[in-house]
Order: sequence, then structure tokens, then C-alpha cells
Amino acid sequence: MRLKHLPTHYRRPWKVILLVLAACVCRSSASGQQPAEIFDFNPHLKHATSAANWQMLDLSKVGGVPFVGDNCYGINAADLDVDGDIDLIVTFQRGAKRIPNSDERYGVVYWLENVTPRSRSMPTFRARLIDDQQRSPKVAIIGPKMGTRPSIVIPCYLSGETILYQSNAEMNWTKVRLRSDGLNEPVRAVVADIDGNGLEEVVVTSIARPGHHLTLFRAPLNSRADWTPIPIGETLPSLIGVDAGDIDADGDIDLVAASPQSPDPWLLLNVDGRGTRWKRRPLRTHSADSARRWVARFSKRPVSQNHVRLADVDGDGDLDCVETSLDCGYAAWRENCGGANRWKFRPIAGKLHDAYRFDIGDLNRDG
Repeated sequence: MRLKHLPTHYRRPWKVILLVLAACVCRSSASGQQPAEIFDFNPHLKHATSAANWQMLDLSKVGGVPFVGDNCYGINAADLDVDGDIDLIVTFQRGAKRIPNSDERYGVVYWLENVTPRSRSMPTFRARLIDDQQRSPKVAIIGPKMGTRPSIVIPCYLSGETILYQSNAEMNWTKVRLRSDGLNEPVRAVVADIDGNGLEEVVVTSIARPGHHLTLFRAPLNSRADWTPIPIGETLPSLIGVDAGDIDADGDIDLVAASPQSPDPWLLLNVDGRGTRWKRRPLRTHSADSARRWVARFSKRPVSQNHVRLADVDGDGDLDCVETSLDCGYAAWRENCGGANRWKFRPIAGKLHDAYRFDIGDLNRDG
């Protein structure tokens, strides 16, 4: 990893938000992996011992089943077996098993069980196979809890479905297929209680040109298997990244989504608090040309985004929008100047290669 410190006029020293930018296409450790990049908003991060002392762990050497695959689009973490430690979920676009009558291979989903002995400081994982017959699984997210155990949600691009993986007490996994006739080529998902009934829904984006580009899957109160698809983005362009949060501070969950065909992320405000009425509009900044002028310094391509996340970057109590662009190669954030009505564009870094997906958090624990 490379640690880069940003110009001070783009930093907010009272708040640290770190962006870990993943390469668009990474391979397993056996075939080489591109380094990630870390960008920080806090000039004092380099002096923080809690975040600076990193060690690399080669996951290709884990025990258990053979850990084989190409093209990893991301890793997620949760205590999947509810034993008090953090496990990992890893997906590969291509595993070892070939698709019948084809030169292609199935994708594969692994659970890396945390089996670290108490006497060791470095984590130890055991690879366990969840699924080796899925078409093009994308980034896994942690899904709704089934009892006490978290589930896993994975959009599968080529099969046109999103898979909800559920485990029982013996950690055997079953699949629930989330499908919709108008939802093709699903690529990202987010889990949130959109309708406020205490149960989490799954929202899935689609990069396909025709069809529904944003679909809400709602579970009935008496069943966690029969999910009802509700299109909520019929008029939107093709989408990739999506996140959920109370953007306008009215007490319900809203959505933001990124499109490689739009100069601004798309804001979807939950008008009735139940996810049945939405106000859709581009997340335009106060100076509409500020993003275009900055991006034009290092890219000739039109401004667009691939991934978005919501976070209170400036510590003022409301949610801002952090974005990355694969086509233009930048990371930036849009400051929420009040009630999601006014926004300011704030650059983070340009000239980035493969700035596809990222995550954020307070790694040095300074608030």
C-alpha cells in the first residue's frame, strides 16, 4: 500500500475519513495483486500508531479448501458464525470449475473462517467453500440477519440475479434468488430498512442499458424467502454504486447511486418514508462547472462516477457523498450544505488508475 497525504486546503483536520481504493480487476495473490491506495483527510494520520503499523497477510496461503480464483472485485467482513471474531467473504469472477459446453468458468464464493489462536497476533483463516457454480459474482455485502446470523448478498452480473446466502447453526449455506423481469446485469447492492418496518430490504443496481436500473427487494413480514421486487429507478441511467442513509435528515432512509453515464450522482429521497414515493434528482453542486474544470486538468473524458458512499466527512452532523470515477480516475466528495438542497464539490485526488470501489472509516480512532 502507498500512503499519500493530500494538499492541506482539501483537508478537514477535525475529521479523518480514509478511502481505500481498490483496483477494478484484481487477481488472487498467486497471480499478483495491484497495490491499493490510501488517502487521508487528516494531516496527523502519519503520526498515529493505531493506523500506521500495517502488516500484509497473504490470503493465498490460508488452510482449508483450495483458495483459487481470478478477478476479485472486493472483500467484505463480518462475524458470520457468531463466535466473536471477524470472518471474511471473498468472491472471484472465475474459479476452477468450468461451465458445461463452454470455455468459461463459474465464479466462486469463499468464506474465510477466522480461526486465530489466542496466542497469535496475526489472523489465521481457514477457507470454506460457499458456492462454486455462480455466474460472475460481484462484491459481497453483509445482508439482513437471519436470526442471529448475518446473511450475504451478492449481485451476479451474468446470471441476472442477486443471491442471498443464508446459513444455519451448522454453517451450511442455502441460496435465495432475488430476480426481477426488468432487472438485468445487477452489479451492486445495499441493505437498509427503507420502509421503516424493522426489516431490512435489499436495493440492487443494474448497468444494463435497457430495463430497471434500481430495484428494491422487499421481504414480507411472515417470510424471509419470498422477496417482492419493486422498481424504483425506471427513469435513471445505468447505475453501478449505491448507498443508503438519511441524506435530508427527515428520519427515513434515502438512496444515492452512481452512473458511468451521468456527470453527477443520483439522489433518491424517500418522500413518504415507506419507499413507495421517491423524489429523484441529480446531486448537482453549487457551482456546476467546478467538477468539470478540475477533472479536465487530468482527463479528457466526461465526468462520471462508478462508486459512491455516504459519510459525515466534515463532522457537521449531516451526510456527505464520497465518489470515485473509473473513467476519469479521481476521488472526490460533495459537501452537504444543509438538508440535501445545496452541495459543494471537494476534490480529493486525481490521476488515479482503476479507482473503482472504496471504503471509508476512522482507522486511527480520533473521532
